[in-house]
Amino acid sequence: MQKQNQQQQFYKTFIDSLGKSRETKKSYVYSLKKYCQWLGIDDPNTLINKDIHTSTKAIAQVEDKIIEYITYLKNNNQSFNTIHVRNAAITHFYTINRINLNRTYISKFKPINRKVRNNDKAYTHKQIEKLLDSAISERDRVMVLLMASAGLRIGALPSLTIGNLSKVYPSGYPPDSYIYKIVVYDKEPEQYYTFTTFELASAIDAYLAHRKRNGDELKPEAPLLRNHFDANSKGARAAADEQKFIAHRSFHNTIDRMLVRAGLKVVRSWENRELNEVMASHGLRKFCITQMKKAMVDFNDREALVGQNNVGSAQTLV
Repeated sequence: MQKQNQQQQFYKTFIDSLGKSRETKKSYVYSLKKYCQWLGIDDPNTLINKDIHTSTKAIAQVEDKIIEYITYLKNNNQSFNTIHVRNAAITHFYTINRINLNRTYISKFKPINRKVRNNDKAYTHKQIEKLLDSAISERDRVMVLLMASAGLRIGALPSLTIGNLSKVYPSGYPPDSYIYKIVVYDKEPEQYYTFTTFELASAIDAYLAHRKRNGDELKPEAPLLRNHFDANSKGARAAADEQKFIAHRSFHNTIDRMLVRAGLKVVRSWENRELNEVMASHGLRKFCITQMKKAMVDFNDREALVGQNNVGSAQTLV
C-alpha cells in the first residue's frame, strides 16, 4: 500500500515543484498532458515504473521515447519554442522525481533555434508608430506601450492586475501630472517594479475609462489587460460579467496580427515561419532598453527597471 501511495505522488511532486509563476505552471502542465496523450496514457504517474530507479535500460527507454516525441513534433512543423518547452516539462517531471536522464543527449535532437540571430534587434520609432496605428482597440495600444515604454516582457502581461498600479507625481511637472509605478510579477520570486511614461499612463487611463463606461468593475484584483467584450450585445453589465485574464499565447497572437496589419511581418509557410519572425514582442522591450541607454540612465537603474535583477537601485528614480 505504501509503494502504491508513493507512485501516486509523482505527478503531485511535479506540480508542487513548479513555483508560484502561474504561466510556467500552466505551460508545463499542458506540455506534460500533451506528451501523455501522445503516449496514449491517462495517468502521468504511470510514466515512472518500478524498474526505472534500478535499471539503466529502463532509463534509456524513457530517453528514447522522449527523443521519438521530439522527432514527431519536428516532423509536424512545431516551432523551436514549443519543442523546447515540451521537452523541458517532460525532463523536469523525471528529474524532480529523482530520475537522472541524460538531458544533454536528449537536447541534441531538438531543432536549431533559427530565431536567435534576430532576437536582440529593436524596433525603430517609425515601426512602433505603425504598430500602434494597427491597433484595433485601446487595450492593444496599452499592451504595446507596456513593452515599448516600460520594458515589460510579454510573459509579464497575463498576470498584471489593476492593483499593481499606483500613481507617482514626478517633481518638476505640473501638480496634476502623474505616471504609474507598476509592480511586475507581484508576489513571485522575480518581483520588481518599473514606471510608465506619461504617454503610457494616459493610454492606461483611456482604456480603464472605456471599461468603466461599459460596466466593468475595476477592482484591484481585476486584470489590467482583460479579454475583449461587446457591450452593445449584452448591455452595460457585459464587461463585468465576462471579465477574464488573457493567456500568454493570446498576447503573442495579437502581436502577430498587428505586425501583419502594420506591414512589418509577412505571412509565410510553416516551413519558413521562424525565419520570418525578426523581432516579434522582444523588439519592443529592446526598444525601451535602447532608449534608456540613449538617455544615459544609470546601468543599475536600467537593469532594475526592466527586471534584469531584483536588487537594483530603481528607488533612486522615484
